[in-house]
This record gives sequence, structure tokens and C-alpha cells, in this order.
Amino acid sequence: MQKVKYYAKSIFVAILVGFILALGVGYLLGFKPFFVIGASSEPFIKRFSVIIDYKPPFEDLKIGDYVTFSVSGMANTTHKIIALDIENDNITTQGNPTSETNNPATENFSYAELKGRVVYRLYYTGLVVKFVQENTLQVLMAVGVAIISVMLIKSKPDYELNYVEE
Repeated sequence: MQKVKYYAKSIFVAILVGFILALGVGYLLGFKPFFVIGASSEPFIKRFSVIIDYKPPFEDLKIGDYVTFSVSGMANTTHKIIALDIENDNITTQGNPTSETNNPATENFSYAELKGRVVYRLYYTGLVVKFVQENTLQVLMAVGVAIISVMLIKSKPDYELNYVEE
């Protein structure tokens, strides 16, 4: 039983370390996660998804790519490229019509305002992010109770039962 616990713990730690290293190395290589709260890029990017972006050279962008940008420091937006102005390094994007807006937004911005092109989508994982953001205190309390419970269980002394045969 001890071997099983040891191997399970080792595998868990290895996965956790690998995940943290992958995030760190990915971030250093230019990959950035974003949380999508709107529906203007559906069905390609579902609402409450987490996307991973990478900022390529301007020449590698093409019409139809989904990109994340921030115009004048406003909130990040993710839309599809509909036009590229190579001479001026400008990008034009458009969101999809939603039930909230019949007229999709068209945005013009410079390459400097581009955060990155979407390279990976994690559907609905943003719901977890949203839940944690809205319920931070409750999540911290639950994690605290879980940690204390594990500590109490582990600190319980192991008693050996000695059976005496008569």
C-alpha cells in the first residue's frame, strides 16, 4: 500500500511540476492565455473559453485568423481578421453577430496593439475561472478546509493492533 501511495504522489508531483514548467516556458516563449467572456467570436471560440495566443510577425497574419487585441488600453477583444493593410501595419477585424448585437463590431488597430493570434482554445474552462473570480473567498475557504483536513488525517498516529492468541 505504501508503494502505491508513493507512486501516486510521485506521479502527481511530476504532472504538477510539468504543468508549471510548461506554463512558465510557454509564457517565456510568448504564449499568453486569455479568458473570453463575450460571444462575438462564436462558434469558433465559445463564450467562457480560455484561449492561448502567440504574437507572430505581421507577415504571418492572414485573413480569417482570430486575434486578440487591445485598442487604446481598453479591454482585450478577440475577433476574426477581415483585412490587412501591409503598408501601414494595420489590421481590421470583425466579430460575429450575436443575440445581443445584430451589427457585428468592426475594429481597426495597429500591429502594436495586437496581443496575439489564437493558437489553442480550451472550451468552457473559463467557467472555472469565472467561478473562482466571483467566489474567491469561498474557494479559498474550501481549499483551506481541505488542506487542514489532510494535515489532520496525516498527523493521526498509526496504531498497530497486536492480537494475542490464547
